[in-house]
Amino acid sequence: MMRRRTALTLSLGLLATACSKPKVAIIGTQIPVLPDTGALNVSANAPPVSLPPAMALADWPQVLGNAAHAPGNAAGPLGLNRHWVASAGQGGGFRQPLQASPLLANGQVFSMDAAAAVSAFSAADGARVWHTVTRPKHSNEPNIGGGIGYDQGRIYATTGYGELLALDAGSGKILWRQTLDFPTRTAPMIAGGLVALITQNDLLLTFDAATGAPGWRFTGQVLQNTGPAVAISGAPAFADGIVVAGFASGMLAALDANSGTTLWEQSLAAASGQASSLDFSDIVAPPVISGGVVYALGLGNTAMAVDLHSGAKVWTHSASGSQPFCLAGGFAFLLDSTQTLTAIHADDGLVSWSLPMPAFGNMKKKKNPVLWAGPVLVNGTLVLTSSHGEIALVDAVAGVIKSTAKLAGPADMAPIAAGGLLLQLTRDAKLTAYA
Repeated sequence: MMRRRTALTLSLGLLATACSKPKVAIIGTQIPVLPDTGALNVSANAPPVSLPPAMALADWPQVLGNAAHAPGNAAGPLGLNRHWVASAGQGGGFRQPLQASPLLANGQVFSMDAAAAVSAFSAADGARVWHTVTRPKHSNEPNIGGGIGYDQGRIYATTGYGELLALDAGSGKILWRQTLDFPTRTAPMIAGGLVALITQNDLLLTFDAATGAPGWRFTGQVLQNTGPAVAISGAPAFADGIVVAGFASGMLAALDANSGTTLWEQSLAAASGQASSLDFSDIVAPPVISGGVVYALGLGNTAMAVDLHSGAKVWTHSASGSQPFCLAGGFAFLLDSTQTLTAIHADDGLVSWSLPMPAFGNMKKKKNPVLWAGPVLVNGTLVLTSSHGEIALVDAVAGVIKSTAKLAGPADMAPIAAGGLLLQLTRDAKLTAYA
């Protein structure tokens, strides 16, 4: 027994010695992958935040509420009282992310799971109405994203399988499907009989909403010193007959919705002055249109407000991020890559308040990073959700956290507020309605 124990001790000692090699220092210059951005400075001349009264929305038919991505100050319940819970299907993971925001239209809630299956539920009680698998036959590839939009009794679905489909919103029957040049990871935009989407290789494609016939297309410009597209671009926005789209190249473009004619272009690309394959310039967040102004944010350290019709810059800030602006009452609310929430006066870009959100699960040791999503404005309260499964309610006027609560699981998207409900989809595909 003693010999066996001695042998075991020696073996463990040798193993420990083998595993305890000194760490070798990495030689070379360390280069930050993303631009070094700090919080925006609060201006003493900025006006205090004021908001219009909350308005009840019967429907939330497209990502971010409507084609312009500007639902304003929506009325909705914030008591977080669960009304019903339903399974939207397959949850998200590393290979198949769940990033399609749910919708509400005509008394039904629509969702897309990580495998691009689309489901409809009764908004009243969460009962499933139909479920449609969109995966092409004989396809074994994982779905890499996609999204849905509703218009005039139809659901339009983009998928990571490289397709655009139209489904009957009442039955889930596939009415038509179009093969795309490349997969798409974000939701479509539907307006004026047009369906517009952006593919993973920076193509803006349009289709006839009724027939699926291809329309005009636009190629995102590849800017000098810009590396490969490493992030997705958000859904296009629409207002006043103009389609506005951001691209992985860092370009923001406005096009005539009827002809596809380019009206103007702006660049949000990183301006580091050095050529690098790590210059992240992608415009990841969907652009937002409000009051004749386009608000856009990219990963290249530029947040920008641009006149919708002329393309002239209204103001710019040094900020990066992947979450869209939230507009209401002449103020733009922004969550940047430092997990700081900021209130910006929309007319001149002056910062009224700045609020650092909890960026780590362990703030003292700076461990377990937290990624927040949002905000969406409900009853004058900014609502954000986190990768740690929390929901935070922030006073939009004062810029302070009012309360936090636990969700069913980690969340990668903000909730929607319509039909008297607050609807949240978590990473595990749990769809929760709060009333």
